[in-house]
Amino acid sequence: MTKIIANSVFTALLLVASFFGVRWSKDVTKTVDSSRSGEIAVAGIQTDSISKNLPLEATIDKSVFHISETQSMNIQTLPNANISISTFNPKNQPDYLGTINGNADENGNYALDFSVNDTNSIGLYRSRIEVTLNGDKSSTELRYILKDSENTEVSDNSYTYPLIP
Repeated sequence: MTKIIANSVFTALLLVASFFGVRWSKDVTKTVDSSRSGEIAVAGIQTDSISKNLPLEATIDKSVFHISETQSMNIQTLPNANISISTFNPKNQPDYLGTINGNADENGNYALDFSVNDTNSIGLYRSRIEVTLNGDKSSTELRYILKDSENTEVSDNSYTYPLIP
């Protein structure tokens, strides 16, 4: 009878420990998968300062894109404004494109198409956009995520249950 009680207590403890182990595993998986949290909380537009005399609107084609996929950035401001775009990779280092300088066209538009082929730089990118014209300055920041392929999602069911004899 004591063996039955001991085995029952052991089984109950094992089930409770397994339950907390699975919950912990799922929490760790969600914490490690920064690209998923980035899609929700980090990707998007952060406006820093927009001058009343110098409007600035910047958009990006996709907040999440994949290696070798073309990404389009569009900037709208006043005609002939000076535009400077500095992009930083997930390691907060300047991207291989460096700083791109240009001028808006006669309608105030500027477009940039680019792709990233570096598999070592998967994660959150930031593009800092500064526009100047006649002493006025406006700036904003675009954030977007680079993934290595379309199937990089980490499953919430990644815990492997041990076989207990």
